Amino acid sequence: MHNAIDGLTHPLTGLDHLLAMVAVGVWAALQPGRRVWLVPLTFVSMLVVGMTVGRFTGAGSINELLIALSVIAVGGLIASRRSLSIVWACATAGVFAMFHGLSHGAEIPAGVSAWQFGLGMVVSTALLHAAGVLIGSGVRRSGSVSLLRLGGAAIAACGVLIAMGAM
Repeated sequence: MHNAIDGLTHPLTGLDHLLAMVAVGVWAALQPGRRVWLVPLTFVSMLVVGMTVGRFTGAGSINELLIALSVIAVGGLIASRRSLSIVWACATAGVFAMFHGLSHGAEIPAGVSAWQFGLGMVVSTALLHAAGVLIGSGVRRSGSVSLLRLGGAAIAACGVLIAMGAM
């Protein structure tokens, strides 16, 4: 069980991953209609693919910059209140998820069960996405467009600082 707990806590220990997971949920809440859950579902699915590839290839070193860029991009999408077609929204989330998955897969500690770690990671990611959807939906219902824009800009700014190595 310890391996699953390691996976569950891993996304909570890095600001870049934590911001990205919650931000994807917030951005998903801006999608029209009931499509809100397709973006997080795509993210989680492609995270698993990326983790599998990262585990077997060790590809993960350049991904830290790509993860920071995903934080910047999703923050920018929230700030601009940009709603893409569902195909493009899912494709965008899928690409970002691959970056995260590659990094997570390459970082699975030695001696840890990859499938248990991955299961914990998937559960944690899904919960962070759900928290983001709840936050985004609540802010959206309140009609506070400026709060969404400010939050998105803050997320993007954190992504810039992460990319620069300042966070």
